[in-house]
Amino acid sequence: MIMLNMMEVYNKTIMSIQDQRNNVTAFYNGIASVYEKEIEGKAENQFSNILLDIYKRYNIIRGDILDIGCGTGKLKEYLGNSFTYTGIDISPLMLQEAKNRGFEIFLGPAEEVIKRFPDKSIKHIVASSSLYFMSGFNGLVKEIERVASESFFMTLEQFDTKVMKAMRIKGIELYNHPASRIENPTELYKDVYLWKRPGTGEKIYGDIVFKRFS
Repeated sequence: MIMLNMMEVYNKTIMSIQDQRNNVTAFYNGIASVYEKEIEGKAENQFSNILLDIYKRYNIIRGDILDIGCGTGKLKEYLGNSFTYTGIDISPLMLQEAKNRGFEIFLGPAEEVIKRFPDKSIKHIVASSSLYFMSGFNGLVKEIERVASESFFMTLEQFDTKVMKAMRIKGIELYNHPASRIENPTELYKDVYLWKRPGTGEKIYGDIVFKRFS
């Protein structure tokens, strides 16, 4: 009986993860055609300025980048053509836009897809405004540190209960991942303004972590 109950809990957990992925996929597929104009274009992203500043100070001017949760490939608009881009995303419609920008694309949950990459096979990894949908943060961080050979950059949004409840109504859980899980970061920005929620105008704050390996 105990073993059966444990199996039921396990199955519910697996279903919950799959439901989350399905709902996130459906959400982004639904807004893919208007994402850049109505969402990205009105979000007033601030983290991109910090990313550009960090890359400039550490003389990161070329190489390959793996963009986790790449969406439409907007990262290329920030960093330019001197890099080569690979993107992972759960939404096929968003990925198609990234492919149109010249990204090599991989469809699926980032925490699963990244396992296909060999050790130290990508120079730089970026995960901007994409990790808050993922419950398996610790495992993903381990994979990022395994795959990145030179650096990684990530934003860790910290949502209030109002925003989290609003997304839960859509069947999507948001996760506030702690920067303390990243060991020995090269740079850590705490409680900075990251972006604005289109439609509501609420400012989203969180942490930024940059880690350099070489």
